[in-house]
Amino acid sequence: MSLAKQCPSRIPRSGKAADQVNCFSTLIDDEERPYLLVTDMGDTHIQGKLWYQDQHRYAGIIRVQTPYAATLSLKIVHYIGPSEIEYSSASHFWLGELSRVPHLLLALRRIWAHLSRTLFNQRSQLEIDRDKLLEYVVDEYAVSGSTFDSGAVLTSMYNYRWYLHPGANSARKRTEYLLGSLAVTGDLQPTADYKYRVLPGAFKSLSEIQQSRQRHRQSMRIQGAIIFLTLGSLVAALIQAGVIQSPPILKADCHLEAGVAKDCTIRYRLFPNNVLERVIRKMRGD
Repeated sequence: MSLAKQCPSRIPRSGKAADQVNCFSTLIDDEERPYLLVTDMGDTHIQGKLWYQDQHRYAGIIRVQTPYAATLSLKIVHYIGPSEIEYSSASHFWLGELSRVPHLLLALRRIWAHLSRTLFNQRSQLEIDRDKLLEYVVDEYAVSGSTFDSGAVLTSMYNYRWYLHPGANSARKRTEYLLGSLAVTGDLQPTADYKYRVLPGAFKSLSEIQQSRQRHRQSMRIQGAIIFLTLGSLVAALIQAGVIQSPPILKADCHLEAGVAKDCTIRYRLFPNNVLERVIRKMRGD
């Protein structure tokens, strides 16, 4: 089956031509190294194109004895559009093609990729913040000391999908401005090839940013506590002034003898006016 629909020497992997691809490549590897591209298979021999490492391509025609080929690794690749399904053995190939499970998984991956790309493109703009950009380039490039530009940063942050985003040009310009701003403050160093390198001063700026965020969080917690206490004090004052009627929670029942309270019983009532009793009776159907 795989040899009946062999792929051409050059397989389109992009554009409209790639969408029409539906073929197989049967390969034999020698210890995970390319060895033979099978073009014909007989009872006693296997014919195919030999792999030339210096040219990085299969060329020529050779015949290999079947017993020798059986000691090597077989790999069958099904090219479907721009995607690929790889089988590691003949049994794996027949099981996959008969059950169609790999094709179902491939279809699900395509649907997920399409949804992800659609949702990504529906963003009004690519979110790029100066402080977050500094954090990202420090984490990504500071240790390695490698250089980067706006395109490399966006590709690392959003993968290659950002190229197809409607706001790709504005995102790239904004990233270039932000990188230039970080260079002015001494966090980045411009290079001769119009790229940037992280400087040690970026760690100091990053520490100041983190301290500022921590102070902001503490300030928000303090403001929340002040608002809660203020509202509590206001409610207590309104209850004390009689503006808000609050039912008593504790009630003391006492027996009076000669004007003196005796045999007092203190009752705790969380639900006033017998609310709890009425709820229980309703649940019981009384």
